[in-house]
Amino acid sequence: MNDIFGLISYLGNWCKNNGVYFCAGPEQYNNIDLDNNIYENFDLILCVAMNMIPKYSEGGLQSVTYQGSLALGRKREMTDEENTESSLDENFMQKYSRRLEDLTGKLNDLLVSLQCEQEAYIDNCTMNYVLNKYDINVDFVNSTVSIRFEV
Repeated sequence: MNDIFGLISYLGNWCKNNGVYFCAGPEQYNNIDLDNNIYENFDLILCVAMNMIPKYSEGGLQSVTYQGSLALGRKREMTDEENTESSLDENFMQKYSRRLEDLTGKLNDLLVSLQCEQEAYIDNCTMNYVLNKYDINVDFVNSTVSIRFEV
């Protein structure tokens, strides 16, 4: 990444290039965006909320660490057998087999690509499932991460 202050821009471009709907910023803004049905029904959604922690030494800027969340979600999907949709009527195993397992792998792929292609250090990562999020009931795999870039 050319600009270590540019993680949000990088993620926005990554989403654009991979057909993922991008929501950045505080949760209330994401709810408004997603509620307006801007994204396509079967699209992935990446929600990002990050704080930056620059580290300085006598020589100037040494590194920038981003702490916050990356959440990858999907409202509905089409399988060979049926079309399914995240709802309050699904049980956990239905959600898991229909979308959460796949979303976990895709979120992991994004983090690995940051390490390999952008020379990021993933200093900490905790993943959890967030079900029926926002007014439209999207299921997400959320990662609470600490991502560091050095100068």
